[in-house]
Amino acid sequence: MRAALLAAAALLVAGAASAQERQWGLLVERGEAMLTFATPDAEDDLITLECVQGEDFLRLSLWADTTHGVDQTEDGTWRNKTGVLEPWSGYAAVRSGAAREAVEVDAYQHSSAHGSDVRARIPLDAPIWAAFQSSGQLRVEVYDEVIAPDPVPPQLLKRFFAACG
Repeated sequence: MRAALLAAAALLVAGAASAQERQWGLLVERGEAMLTFATPDAEDDLITLECVQGEDFLRLSLWADTTHGVDQTEDGTWRNKTGVLEPWSGYAAVRSGAAREAVEVDAYQHSSAHGSDVRARIPLDAPIWAAFQSSGQLRVEVYDEVIAPDPVPPQLLKRFFAACG
């Protein structure tokens, strides 16, 4: 389902950016909503927010340049240089305007073997989301990196949060 949502989200993009630039896209389907900052027709999601109606949290996924894995086990699970298997736990600061939320994250080796897929669950009632709905700006600081995509167009934010219930 996630792959289908990602493919469809690339078709529902916002803004007038060229096909080579990342832009925000929204997909709402069967009680699920996904807001993604990616290049249309490419699998290069920088950041994704997902929700399922009835759940009390949003899932945040992003790509970070930091590579944790150094080799794989026989079953394909990655391990870091100290032998710890993925997922690797850590923390991130999620910001929007003056609001800041410290969240626990899990990192997985990216399928390209470079970088990490970083994932977190943030309560839907966290103050960060009210600030995000007002500003459209999101900034994530993780592993000494800053991920700060362009602001989300207001109409996409409104539709996304309405779908999240």
